[in-house]
Amino acid sequence: MVTTMAIPSELWSLARVTVVVSIAMSYARFASSRVTPGALRLAALLPVISLLPLLPFSFSSITLRGTAGFLLAWLSLFKLLLLSFGLGPLHPSLPLLPFLLTSSLPVKLRSFTNTKQQHTSSSSTVLFLLSVAAKLLLYAFLASLYRFRDRMSPYLLLGILCFHIYVSLELLLALSAAAARGALGVELEPQANKPYLATSLGDFWGRRWNLMVSAALRPAVYHPVRARLGRAAGVVAAFLVSGLMHEAMFYYITLAAPPTGEVTAFFALHGLCTAAEGWWARRRSAAPAPPRWVAAPVTVGFVVGTGLWLFVPPLFRGGTDERMLEECMAMVAFLRTLATVSVTVAMAMSYARFAASRIPAGIPRLAALLPVISLLPLLPFSFSSILLRGISAFFLSWLSLFKLLLLSFGVGPLHPSLPLLPFLLLSSLPINLRNRNPKPPHNSLTLLSSAIKALLLALLIPLYRFKPQMHSYLLLSLYCAHFYLAIDLVFAFSAVVVGRALRVDLEPQFNKPYLATSLGDFWGRRWNLTVSAVLRPAVYDPVRRSLGPTTAALAAFLVSGVMHEAMFCYATLRPPTGEPAAFFVLHGMVTVAEGAVKRSRWWRLRGWAPLPPLLATPITVGFVIATALGLFFKPLVSSGVDARLLECSTVLRFLEGTAAALLRRALKQKKIIGKSLELGE
Repeated sequence: MVTTMAIPSELWSLARVTVVVSIAMSYARFASSRVTPGALRLAALLPVISLLPLLPFSFSSITLRGTAGFLLAWLSLFKLLLLSFGLGPLHPSLPLLPFLLTSSLPVKLRSFTNTKQQHTSSSSTVLFLLSVAAKLLLYAFLASLYRFRDRMSPYLLLGILCFHIYVSLELLLALSAAAARGALGVELEPQANKPYLATSLGDFWGRRWNLMVSAALRPAVYHPVRARLGRAAGVVAAFLVSGLMHEAMFYYITLAAPPTGEVTAFFALHGLCTAAEGWWARRRSAAPAPPRWVAAPVTVGFVVGTGLWLFVPPLFRGGTDERMLEECMAMVAFLRTLATVSVTVAMAMSYARFAASRIPAGIPRLAALLPVISLLPLLPFSFSSILLRGISAFFLSWLSLFKLLLLSFGVGPLHPSLPLLPFLLLSSLPINLRNRNPKPPHNSLTLLSSAIKALLLALLIPLYRFKPQMHSYLLLSLYCAHFYLAIDLVFAFSAVVVGRALRVDLEPQFNKPYLATSLGDFWGRRWNLTVSAVLRPAVYDPVRRSLGPTTAALAAFLVSGVMHEAMFCYATLRPPTGEPAAFFVLHGMVTVAEGAVKRSRWWRLRGWAPLPPLLATPITVGFVIATALGLFFKPLVSSGVDARLLECSTVLRFLEGTAAALLRRALKQKKIIGKSLELGE
């Protein structure tokens, strides 16, 4: 296998490219706000325009390199060229975040002046989620067919690859639009419009297929050429430029030199045919158009047929198709497991909602929900990835389980009167509704904070390469920062997705825990508030009514420690050590003592004021970190799980496989043979 050094390198490349693009686009916005459109603005933007085509080479993965080439070396570059002359979707008056997203993603704001009023409806959000889920399943199904490629005819294999390219592009555009819509909370122009229903080539290329490219080519190529040479010349020129840019994209993917020209020939042919089609339609404007059931198959058949002839074959040369298939199979393995768990959870929670709506709260409802409660702790074992197993255990075996226990007795955030989609999301993700008013929050600051934290997390990953030279306490401190950033990002991502899907305001998951002035402040009002919201009605309130607040606080910390012990068992697949539980028991005792001292008569008689935040915050956070270094992270280090935490996600495992495939192919081409070859050497 490839060494763990190759795993963070691709993530580091992604972080580096993201930072460079953000800085470059920020400069482009600043320069365009100071320089009037024309040659001077073009000259000011030339450094950024020259930089963008180089950035995709930062990646070794075909998928990331090709995607970066399409986003940066084509769309972003054309948007900046249009911005140079005051055209296109970008404008220096746009706020920074919309400018960055619009310039670097294949999206376009429909209107910026009324963004606060332009929100997608709840039904359209549901349809969008269902559409993405269906495309993901279709992607996985198509990739699974490649295992039979040795028994397929070449034309069938080419057809499957064509369809696969279409589904992949649809997913890329849809997910980019979802990210921008979630970040900005505005309606975006569509990226595609059912191209399989096109009734002509002009309809296919101009109004249905990859509309972001059409929106860039129209003002950049078609309109200037049409103004000088006529409509037909404008059409052919736009297709020719598109062919040249696709040729460049294929070079990014295959790294084969020189370009073959087949992709350019494909678009040149379609440009000529589209121009001829338009000329004929204008001459025969009075003649009836062919029916859709005839025109659509002929149009799509021509596109697919010429695509099989000219567009797809370059991908089959030099082993590019094999590397693409290896990446696809790695992604499909992840999607298959994730889909199985997701469907199982959805069915289980749907049953829980149905049962809770038919059975009154109490022991009978608990008995009805026991099958689901018993199932949830088993599902995390479906994942081989440490992080996915740990995250799913936290979501399902802890939060979801406790929410169902509370639902059994008619308390907690779940209620059978909730609509199905909100019930499913609230029951399976670490979120709580603040209110159910259909008012989507404007969370640009939250998104900016999350972006900074994601960048910090990405910057921490490469530091692990110096692990052998690090002092143990420095390494454990790195784990502390890594742990906080990772869990905060998971929670923030869940909140953004669900908040936009349901159009509701969600309770925060963290409240700047690094500013806590006491342990009670840290655990009760700042750290992991979703867990606090579950433990309070499930443990603290019942015990407090019976045994008082001190015992209730200790019980809540003890249960939290036991559940953390279970999470560590999921991660390490080893018996519990008791150290995480001891960490929470210690914090429970100190928190109780802290509160008792502050409420004591002795403290009040002396009139002592609390410590100023300048002193209280370092003491509190220092105590949390010091005790975590001694107790909380020890099981991870002793079990060797810390080394495997460099996975960071299944996406990185997918990149690891890609790097291994590239290296194997390079070694094969150089005919380097050995009995035992370590790829990391």
